[in-house]
Amino acid sequence: MVLKNQKWNKVLELFFNNPERTFTIREINKQTKVPTTTIQRYLKELRKENIIDDKNRFLYYPYSKFLKIFFMISKMYETGLMVYLAKELNPSLMILFGGVRKGEYDKNSDIDLFIETPIKKELNLKSFEKMLNHKIDLFIESDINKVNKNLFNNLINGIKLAGYLKIE
Repeated sequence: MVLKNQKWNKVLELFFNNPERTFTIREINKQTKVPTTTIQRYLKELRKENIIDDKNRFLYYPYSKFLKIFFMISKMYETGLMVYLAKELNPSLMILFGGVRKGEYDKNSDIDLFIETPIKKELNLKSFEKMLNHKIDLFIESDINKVNKNLFNNLINGIKLAGYLKIE
């Protein structure tokens, strides 16, 4: 359901990035450039799936949060971010954590990624941040067992995107 087409994704992204807002059809049209008749059809389907309410506001239910998480992970792969990180850092483990992992992000949230690798280098992520419309925060460590307890707890509750988790 999430990856229908480009127009559908534009409408979904508007709700996902602005979960506190209520939108009129005209506002959705103005921000997404999707035709109003298409928007009306999409809104009907989103209401049926309990993703938005009758006021066109995002609903925080387990299923809608799951779709929101899946949507962002898909975008991370589609933009080439994950391939770029794998190529540049050769990680043994990549974990998504924080607000995106919980499906609680908005337009001001960043994407928190933990990367286990011995490689220490500066990466230019600006083009990916522009495509994703979110800042990317990388937490790079050579061994996950070396991170502080609070970060470790967040990581083990994160989503493993690549590699394997070895706890010692």
